[in-house]
Amino acid sequence: MIIRDYVREYLTQRLAAQARPHHLGFELVYLTKETRTTLRVFLASLKTFYSIMRRTKRYAFDNPLEHRAVRTVNQIEGLKKEPPYPTMPEISGVSHPMPKTRLSENYFRLEGTEWRPQPIDDPAFPAMVLAGGRRLPRWRIREECIAQILFSSGARVSEVLGLTFGDWGARGFLQEATAFNKGSHEVRTKFIRFSREAANLLRRYVNTERRDIDSRHASLADYQKLARSGIVDLHTIPLFMTEHGTVLSADHYRRYYWNPACEVAGLRANMHQARHWYVTLAIRQIYETSQSEADLNRKLRELIEYMSWKSGWVTLQSYEHYFNASRHAEIQNQLHQHLDNVLREAIVDQGSRLPTRAITHRPGTEDADWTFLQELGGNLAGERDPAMESVQGPY
Repeated sequence: MIIRDYVREYLTQRLAAQARPHHLGFELVYLTKETRTTLRVFLASLKTFYSIMRRTKRYAFDNPLEHRAVRTVNQIEGLKKEPPYPTMPEISGVSHPMPKTRLSENYFRLEGTEWRPQPIDDPAFPAMVLAGGRRLPRWRIREECIAQILFSSGARVSEVLGLTFGDWGARGFLQEATAFNKGSHEVRTKFIRFSREAANLLRRYVNTERRDIDSRHASLADYQKLARSGIVDLHTIPLFMTEHGTVLSADHYRRYYWNPACEVAGLRANMHQARHWYVTLAIRQIYETSQSEADLNRKLRELIEYMSWKSGWVTLQSYEHYFNASRHAEIQNQLHQHLDNVLREAIVDQGSRLPTRAITHRPGTEDADWTFLQELGGNLAGERDPAMESVQGPY
């Protein structure tokens, strides 16, 4: 819905919040350190505005700030009549408990906690998604190429699907492309860099699958010739298209390719986590390869510039809660290994010093138990019985 798109953009660009889609169809809104305090008032006011407009017959559609399915469920729950007879307390187990809360009808649901990225530090994450996708019947070069660009560039899916021939050509039709940034209104303010494998896939896609559905049936070389002749503007020719010749949308790719691929792979991950995966591994690589504090800060600044974060160091610090715990986990692993080695050495050392001399029981004159045993054995005279007197073993 167009209104929801504008609201989402206002929340993220003007109010500095983070919006993430939920698998049940609504969106979660997270606060950041820079989120304005007017966010709650804005959402409540906008919802009330559309409610009044619908009530006065000035807006004929559903309230865009409400989740239609949840509202229907709540309406059904409200139609339930009270039973005609007195009910037993819930603790009795006889009567069905009445629902204590109603489901939230808000489409944009405000989370009380501050937003933090959810890093994925598993190097196998891209391979798992791609393996799941390759098992789908409709997974082709286009889908493979998009996924590889997402993982190898760290770009947002909207930035990748918004690429044009002009963006790719501006960086030489190699492993880079210019791109718009979030909130730049499609003005190219950054560039993305992807792997050689992704670049090869992109070239194959343009010259095969895309060429078949292109209105001109033009290959990459054909478009380069047309651009040199001034016939076409490469910045108006999208790279990724649907079978109908339209620009492939993020929602279409998410619904029909990314989510099914994750489901086949046994994963539950949204597309934005490909970006988190890239940043997480980049930061880890920076910490592991930096030779000094100055070298570390320089590489972190380069990462901030490449990702085009408006709140550079603030965004980078959002990952600290993970890396602090992760680094301590590494220290714990070393501590646990040291503890295992110490215990193992102690067991070996103790085993080498175990005694093997005989233990002799020397009963006293008033040891009633020993006297009773001697009586049972017929040794009433107190003769020494080696079989009863000594045992081999440790003390």
